[in-house]
Amino acid sequence: MVEPMTDITSVTLIGPGAIGCAVAGALVGRDEVNVTIAARTAFDRLRVDGPPVPVDAPVRAITDPAAAEVADVVLLVTKTHQTAGAAEWLRASCGPETVVAVLQNGIGHRELVGPLVGEAAVVPTIVFLPADRHSPGRVTVGLPATLQVPDDDPSRRIVDLFAGTYVNCTASADFHTTAWSKLVSNCGVGAVTTLTGTTNGILRDPDARELCIAVMEEAIAVAIADGAALEAGVADALADIVIDRSAGHMSSQTTDRLAGQPTEWEARQLEVVRRADQRGVAIPFLRALTTLVRLGEPDVGESEE
Repeated sequence: MVEPMTDITSVTLIGPGAIGCAVAGALVGRDEVNVTIAARTAFDRLRVDGPPVPVDAPVRAITDPAAAEVADVVLLVTKTHQTAGAAEWLRASCGPETVVAVLQNGIGHRELVGPLVGEAAVVPTIVFLPADRHSPGRVTVGLPATLQVPDDDPSRRIVDLFAGTYVNCTASADFHTTAWSKLVSNCGVGAVTTLTGTTNGILRDPDARELCIAVMEEAIAVAIADGAALEAGVADALADIVIDRSAGHMSSQTTDRLAGQPTEWEARQLEVVRRADQRGVAIPFLRALTTLVRLGEPDVGESEE
């Protein structure tokens, strides 16, 4: 096992949902790193089933930001629409030397989180990690479990933090394209599964696949106009990857919809619509599905598009 960097001795994780607990599980066994979990519901043990080495370990979970201390690394793993609600936790956990890794969907993480963390460095992080939460502190994780970050000094601290764990964290030389590639998939698959209340396996249906690919191709056109090095026509391959790796998985956007909770529709779909409008890209399928997703939000009367 590769040891973490010696200057990282404390990690605070904000948002112990499915992904948060899965990520925490990769770190709690390291004696050199003290992991604190900022949670709404207290729990004292973390159980992660599924990775090569299952985790069942005691953890320190706190529910009051007043109990937080400045950490070397903060992992923000809330949903994008919950970011403002984590502001008090971020203020308590961040100092000038803190690195904040933002493990969220969408793009523009630095713009979203930067104003909340003072002088701390923000590392946008793309997550490829199928995970399902069963109860506070208990999740099942699928593989591959991968994080991708930009290729810069703060990001390399996150790469080293996860070295040797079941979470493979790598630096991307073209992070803008990496982020857009994930967003293209989230945008199309998330819209279709949210509206149908199904797992990713719905893409095995020819009509669902055709609709999803049409949406993804529109999103790819927006990505290209936004400077991403994607190529038209790759949506078919992206759909195959989703089916091969996570056909039985239900996206967090879909599970939130089925639970009657607000979803990440603004980060997954509306942000692409906004950038399409800025770039003058026609997106009839995506625009229609985004409207349908928005209309299903529990706060639709207060939401603005």
